[in-house]
Amino acid sequence: MAMIPLMMMILLLLFKFPSVVLATLKSDEANLELVFTYHKCNEELGNFTTETYSNNRNVLLSNMYSDKEIENGFYNSSYGEGPDKVYGIGFCRGDVKPDKCRSCLEKSSTLLTDRCPVQKEAIGWYDLCMLRYSNRSIVEQPVTDTDDIIKCSNTNATNKDRFDKELDDLVVRMRSRSAEGDSRLKFAEGEAPVQSSNETIHALLQCVPYLSHQNCTRCLEYAMSRISYWCDGKTGGWYLGRSCSLRYETYLFFELIFHDAPAPQPSQPAVTPTKDFPKKTNPSRNIIVIVVPVFAVAIVVVGLIVLIYNYFGARRPRHKPIQSEGDGEGDGEGEGELDNDIKTDELAQFEFATIKFATNNFSDANKLGQGGFGIVYKGTLSDGQEIAIKRLSINSNQGETEFKTEISLTGKLQHRNLVRLLGFCFAKRERLLIYEFVPNKSLDFFIFGKLQNKMF
Repeated sequence: MAMIPLMMMILLLLFKFPSVVLATLKSDEANLELVFTYHKCNEELGNFTTETYSNNRNVLLSNMYSDKEIENGFYNSSYGEGPDKVYGIGFCRGDVKPDKCRSCLEKSSTLLTDRCPVQKEAIGWYDLCMLRYSNRSIVEQPVTDTDDIIKCSNTNATNKDRFDKELDDLVVRMRSRSAEGDSRLKFAEGEAPVQSSNETIHALLQCVPYLSHQNCTRCLEYAMSRISYWCDGKTGGWYLGRSCSLRYETYLFFELIFHDAPAPQPSQPAVTPTKDFPKKTNPSRNIIVIVVPVFAVAIVVVGLIVLIYNYFGARRPRHKPIQSEGDGEGDGEGEGELDNDIKTDELAQFEFATIKFATNNFSDANKLGQGGFGIVYKGTLSDGQEIAIKRLSINSNQGETEFKTEISLTGKLQHRNLVRLLGFCFAKRERLLIYEFVPNKSLDFFIFGKLQNKMF
């Protein structure tokens, strides 16, 4: 009889679910392009100690996003005097309208001061804008630096050599256009079809307007070299730097303003650039496409629950739960789910892309150590939290067993002298354990397998 209230609750949730989906979709449409991407609080310059600096920073940021005359999405100003003087720039993407630009800068101001409340210098990147403030002149700082972000698509190009050739030609053409802009706007957007495939490359390049032609070119060359290294053969790449940005995808991700269409063949008439782009999708159709499958899946789930209850209800002894004993080893392909014999209610399951990004694509510079189980890396999440990632060896015959055992044991342990397991990642053939990063001896006990000897 306990199954009946559960079934009623499930049905109630299913009837309520469409309104939740619709509300979520509307919220996503309103905030899709204002998703927080990355931020950095500069600890090297230290923290401010006076309320005057904090007030000057807040006034500067308020003036920035409330400026009705913000020109071409760029704001460069300062506020205050002496050691409490604050410099700031607000920088929107070249295809963003003024109202969206101000909205993005306002959201950026709130988020950045919340995450970097006492630091003298901070920078935040968003999809549509960048915000930065400092106690030193921003214009005089280096064009290229290590404070940059690179994100890559997970999809490989159909024809890598042809794709790379078209991408390089497109970027060179657009780089020249962007660098030739004036002190108001240095921005270029364009596309290039990839021969022998159905792919079309859409790209966007931009420099902060105060850069010279030479420095803008140099910054974009550096950006392309970084993307070419980390996103080699991928259908999408995104570089975010303090002085310039570069992004390419095989789908249209920007508003059409200045279109760099490929030159037509001599025997063919010129084609209007905007006709080459796919039509905008219908939001109502997207909602239907999402909601209908959800209902179908929900009905199947309810049916399965009823069948399982009817099948096992009469056979299962009352008040005696069945224990799962299966090892559940699979082929390691696709996104994984752990077996029922591993309790992960209090642990987070991380996306593999999140861990890859946090470790800078498992860079050797982030490597902490290595053992028979695999390699341990240090990483930093987008909120600034430092983590230690234990990447089990793909070739290890005991990788699955080690993975389950460590989650089961470590997830139950809570002690002030032992490092805490934050979560895990189970994708394709990857098995990763994510710990809090503690730079002392306690890290060794979990990461390098010494804990088990101490416990038993």
